[in-house]
Amino acid sequence: MPPETSYSISDNLLRRRTMSMPAMLCMLLALLLQQAWLSTAQTAEVAPVGWRLCNSDEQLVQCGAIPLTRRYRVHRRDCCRLYRPGRFPQTTQAVVAAASVQQASVASTIPRSDLTTDYLTQPNYYLGQTGCPAVLTANTPTFTTGTSYSNFVITGTPIPNLTKAVIQRVKSSIIAGTSLPTDVLNYYNSIRKVNTVNGVSFNHPGAGTGAAELALMRYRVNTSAPVQSAARDSLITGTGVKPKTYVTAAGTWSTPADCPATGYYGPLPMGSVQVRYGGTDATGVICASNYPSTAPPTSCGHISFVELDGQMSYKMALAYHATGDTRYSDQVINIVTTWCNTNTRWGYHYENGPLEAGWGVAAMARALELVRQRAPAGLIQKFTTWVMGPPYTGNIIYNMEYYINLTIAQNRPNQFGNWHTTLGETYMAVDVLSDNINTYNKGVSIFNTVISKYLRWGKDPYAAGRVLGECSETLRDMYHTQFGLGGEQRLEKRMHAC
Repeated sequence: MPPETSYSISDNLLRRRTMSMPAMLCMLLALLLQQAWLSTAQTAEVAPVGWRLCNSDEQLVQCGAIPLTRRYRVHRRDCCRLYRPGRFPQTTQAVVAAASVQQASVASTIPRSDLTTDYLTQPNYYLGQTGCPAVLTANTPTFTTGTSYSNFVITGTPIPNLTKAVIQRVKSSIIAGTSLPTDVLNYYNSIRKVNTVNGVSFNHPGAGTGAAELALMRYRVNTSAPVQSAARDSLITGTGVKPKTYVTAAGTWSTPADCPATGYYGPLPMGSVQVRYGGTDATGVICASNYPSTAPPTSCGHISFVELDGQMSYKMALAYHATGDTRYSDQVINIVTTWCNTNTRWGYHYENGPLEAGWGVAAMARALELVRQRAPAGLIQKFTTWVMGPPYTGNIIYNMEYYINLTIAQNRPNQFGNWHTTLGETYMAVDVLSDNINTYNKGVSIFNTVISKYLRWGKDPYAAGRVLGECSETLRDMYHTQFGLGGEQRLEKRMHAC
């Protein structure tokens, strides 16, 4: 046999039956040094960064996209700390418990005939049948003229496609009727406006909630309708709203559940927003000076823009219509103006920058659209320029364009999901606000693309073991799936504005 010319130190230890103790110790030391070097070399490629402390459901959902490499070690640590589970103090637990009691109380005291068992019966979608479900018919009674109401026959009536034109025609017919209260019609006419640009008409307000819905909501609030009154109380005071709470080094911190006419500590504008996967800040990001001291210090970009100013601006815009209190609309204008005047940099375009931009910009655009009649001259143009810049070169739009164009070019299976629905809604929100049909149509295109691809697990090569209509993010988690479906719903509502 040929001589053994190369083998590892461990091979040498196994093959030699006799060895002096000093030699054995030296050999063991050499083996330990070799294994340490190999371990270091491997760690540089893939480093297990606190995975044993980052395995709760929320941590996996929020931080799962962060690569397990040394380069992202600090980033992953910050994300895992941000969403770490913890036992809330008694005060926080008491707030959550009180909200649950309030919810139960409202549900038991307000009659909801529209939520009875008959309405909640599981429908038959005819899944798996030929022609599913392109054409359906409704069984309707046809009464014989001049006879008793007991003489009728049941006939199958084709159900027409629910197009935008049908929805607009039904709304117009209702508004033109005489059955609506005068207060509803007066408020509707006072806030509705149609802008026609290059032959295209934009209905305002068109923020997913139009003039008719706002007028009816306001009337029902003013007449103390139980459902709308409870919703107003929940919006203004936070009644029944469970706070979103973070565990921090300082204890716990919760986003505000209420919507105050005065006393909100925002806006919290930042000159540079650089957000990484999981919503944590890039190194060197400076939080707003009035950022809450007990809030997570490594996520001020996401929290300031999305969870505080973004959400609060939209809540305040709704509160303005629900109450008529102009202090709410003034705060919306202040939040939007301050961000436009302060922010000049946005990123990371290759990590969470596009999504954060979409969340916050869409919320602020909806809010500004709802109070557009009170907005000072030039503010809508200022906001649009801040977001869009010169055509497709602005800091914020660059983030969104990068992600949309990259994923379309890659054309990978099952890549269309909640990010695309968020960004599609953002395009449409800004473009309804600014009467821009070109980028509005881009939002429509994104909507159609995602609709055709997001609910596709039961199609083509993905059919095995899947259900027709199952979201492509279902196997990821239901958290992001709900983001995607919610975005699709908001996109669809915006299509009625144009």
